[in-house]
Amino acid sequence: MRTMRPVYLWALPVLAAPLTAPAAAPADVERIQARLDTAGRLFESNLPADALAVLEEVAGELGADGEAQFPLLRFMMARCLVELDRPEEALAALARFEALARDDEERALAAEWTAKVRARAYGALVVECPEGGVARIDAEGAPDPRPCPATFDAVRAGTHQVQVDGLEAPRTAEVEVVAGESRTVTPAAPPPTPRWLWGGLALAGGTGLVGGAVPDGVEPGAGAHASAELFGELAVIDGFRLRLGVGYAYAALAFDDAALDATGQWIRHGLVVPLDVRVALPWSLAVTVGGGLDVALAGEEIRDDRDSDLGERLAPLGGFARVALERPVLEDAIDLRVALRFQRWLTPLIEESDPVMQTLDLGLYLVL
Repeated sequence: MRTMRPVYLWALPVLAAPLTAPAAAPADVERIQARLDTAGRLFESNLPADALAVLEEVAGELGADGEAQFPLLRFMMARCLVELDRPEEALAALARFEALARDDEERALAAEWTAKVRARAYGALVVECPEGGVARIDAEGAPDPRPCPATFDAVRAGTHQVQVDGLEAPRTAEVEVVAGESRTVTPAAPPPTPRWLWGGLALAGGTGLVGGAVPDGVEPGAGAHASAELFGELAVIDGFRLRLGVGYAYAALAFDDAALDATGQWIRHGLVVPLDVRVALPWSLAVTVGGGLDVALAGEEIRDDRDSDLGERLAPLGGFARVALERPVLEDAIDLRVALRFQRWLTPLIEESDPVMQTLDLGLYLVL
C-alpha cells in the first residue's frame, strides 16, 4: 500500500497560506486544519475509506466557493480514491484539482497523477470494423460509442465485450484490456445457427428402357420418364442427411407388337414415396442412395389409334432403387442443385408379364 505521507506533508504548507484568507474565519481555519490532519493520519494508517469520508465532509462544508481556497483538498481525495480502486472518480477529482490550481506547480502535479491513474487503470482499445458500423464497449463507465473503425483511448482494464451495430449483422468480440497497453480487436458476426431441416422441390425427366419378359411378340423400346417430388431433408450427422419425399411419376414406354403389326406405348401414372440418404462429397458434390414405393394411380395402352385402359393389369404397388450425383449451381438463400439420377424398378409394371423399367434422368432440385 502506498502511503500519503510525502504528498500530504508537502501539501500542508501550501494549504496553510489560504487558511489565513479573509474568506475563512480563524475558528474555521483551525477546525478545517484539524480535520485535514485527521484525514492524513487515517490515510497513513492504511484507512483510505475513512480518510476519504473526512475529506468529503470538509468539501461539503466548504462548498464550491470555499473549496476554491483549498485546491489540494481534491488532490488528497484523488489519492484516497486511487487506493480504493475507483479510478473514474479519482480522475474527476484530479480534473477538479487542475481547474482550481493556482500555479504551474499544482497544474503539473494534476497532470502527473492523471497520467499515473490512467497508466494504472486504463488501456487503449482499437476496434477494427467496417465503415458504417458503430462500436461500443459493454462495461460500466465505458467511453461513448464511436463510428468504425474506432479507437478508445481510455478503457478500464479488464475483460470486456465489444459490439458493433449498424451492419447487416451485429458483430461481437471479447477482449482483455491491459492497463498501460493498446489492444486491437476485430469483432466478428456470430456463426449462423446450424440448420437441421430443409424442404424442397425436385423436378426430373429423362429416358427410360424396359427389360425383362414381356408378352409374346411384343418388342419393348425406349420411353420417357418425368417426376415431381416434394421432399424434406433432415440432418443426421455431419455430411449426412435423410431425405423423405412424396411425388408424382409419369412413364411412357414404347413397344412394337409384331403379331398385330402395330406399335404403341404404355402410359403409367404413379404416386412415389422416396426415401434417400444424401452424403456430402468434396468439391461441393453429393451422392444420394435410396429407393421407395411406387403406387399405381392409372395407366393406359395406346396402339396406333386405339386407346385402352390398363386397369387391373398394372402392378398396384411396386418399389424402386435409385442413385444420384448432385452438384449445386446456386448457393444462397435458395439452394439450387442439378442431379444426374439413375432409377431401376424392382417390380414389374404389368402383372401378367415382367417388364421392368430403368431410367436415366436429369433433375433440378430447389431447396429452401
